[in-house]
Amino acid sequence: MIAVAGLAARGTPVAPSGQLPLSLAYGYVIGVVPAASAGFIVAVRDILERPVNSSLAVAIGGAIGAVWGFYVGSESNDLVFLGALILIGSIVATTACWWLTRRFIEGGLNGGTSQ
Repeated sequence: MIAVAGLAARGTPVAPSGQLPLSLAYGYVIGVVPAASAGFIVAVRDILERPVNSSLAVAIGGAIGAVWGFYVGSESNDLVFLGALILIGSIVATTACWWLTRRFIEGGLNGGTSQ
């Protein structure tokens, strides 16, 4: 959604005029790959090794966002801008989900109270 909002703020058409649902769907489509990838990496790391800390969550989100942003972006200025927005969105989403998961896990392990 950060990518769609950024493109709209820049004046780049994301979907035909008057097609807000299509714009929102596009935001979810371009965001599902980095979100699922980062979530998978964090979950596997949590299960197989020690829990992921905040720095590693930011690094994972940044790495996934950079790869996906590079894949989606091209030499076109609008698509390069989109790639940068995907990078930012991936870092924000991964870190937010990591934080929420930590609070849930800590709350569950400590009798329902978060530390």
